[in-house]
Amino acid sequence: MDRIFLKDVEAWTGADLEDFVAAKFPEGLRLEYKRELTLERKTQRAEAAKDVSGLANAQGGLLLYGIEEDDGEDPLPKAIVPITDEGLQTRLENVLDDALAPRASFQAATVPVGNGVVIVIRIEPQLGEPVMVQGYGEYRYYRRSGTRTIRMSASEVAEAHAKARGMEEELIKVLHSLPLRARITRPRSLDEAKLALHGQIKPEWTPLATVVVAALDCHRPLLTPDRISPDAFPEVWEGKRGENSSRAVRPPGRWILDGHGLHHEETYEEGVIAKRVAIYRPGVFEWARRYRGGEPELPGKTLADDVHDALLYAAGVFPDLGYFGRLATYVRIENAEQAIPQVPADWDLALRPAGVEWIGLRQDVAVDELQQDPTPTVRKAMDVLWQGFGVTRCPYFDQGGDWDYEQ
Repeated sequence: MDRIFLKDVEAWTGADLEDFVAAKFPEGLRLEYKRELTLERKTQRAEAAKDVSGLANAQGGLLLYGIEEDDGEDPLPKAIVPITDEGLQTRLENVLDDALAPRASFQAATVPVGNGVVIVIRIEPQLGEPVMVQGYGEYRYYRRSGTRTIRMSASEVAEAHAKARGMEEELIKVLHSLPLRARITRPRSLDEAKLALHGQIKPEWTPLATVVVAALDCHRPLLTPDRISPDAFPEVWEGKRGENSSRAVRPPGRWILDGHGLHHEETYEEGVIAKRVAIYRPGVFEWARRYRGGEPELPGKTLADDVHDALLYAAGVFPDLGYFGRLATYVRIENAEQAIPQVPADWDLALRPAGVEWIGLRQDVAVDELQQDPTPTVRKAMDVLWQGFGVTRCPYFDQGGDWDYEQ
């Protein structure tokens, strides 16, 4: 995905828009161009509400007012046609807040271009109940389909509401049935037996850190047969913070990524027992690594870097699978009773499977948001983890939430 799609809309410039038009990004499921924006009549205000609800009820995306497109089957941007009324952004935001229920999550910006402006709106995919246009006599639901915004049928609306009600239960069911869970929750004696088989001394049991990223509003398997091939995902995991910046992909079926320098399914090095990633058909990404317990191994810089890289890679995989919706992200610690002096109050115990001692923090985020920068998600998880060691805030981030240590 081109980085302009991920850029904060308030940071867009006229040059960005010119590059956007020159790149000829076609209109589609997550992108819509509008030559003009007029809000004088009720029908015009209703049309704007429909466009936003349609994107929100699909997979979110970008809506650009002030861009003329051609008449092709997949319309391409043709030219920037600046809007001369610079006060339209506020009026549009008021229209959307009044006309949509529940309110859609969006960010709008007015970008000066030539003798006018282009209004750019990023709409987040709706999590939970679908967004209805309830103003201007509409009381209807819409969704984006290809290059069109269409009205949802009664059965589609009912299905969306039912899925929203059962989303949490389905997510828990999927997370508890993953193949990797059997590996994570197996008896410690199996690992100890393997160590003995390799002639290695039984170590103190080490905590297992996992990052789980699950598609929240996808109700079909993401890994369909046409995607089960060696080239379905990037062959290199480009780490952005850790020293080991490449991990090799090992197909087929689930995609397993070994840590740099690990030659077997599990390599017993000092401080490392498992380090791998798996991507499962229901739309769940999971990364795991064991660390030595105590300070600074578990809450240290290595874990912060690893969590950052795992989240960033996951954020790149989901668009490859055609998914841009909301994600539930978990940073979990298994064997927490041995690894952390005290359980932080903010850590979630609700999803703990029977007989497994782990704690975790859940945060929900859109694919685009996570792909743009996973740092806020990492920072929150690390803050809470450090609280388990009696420290209020993770020292690797400054007060503004930015990284604050030498790489």
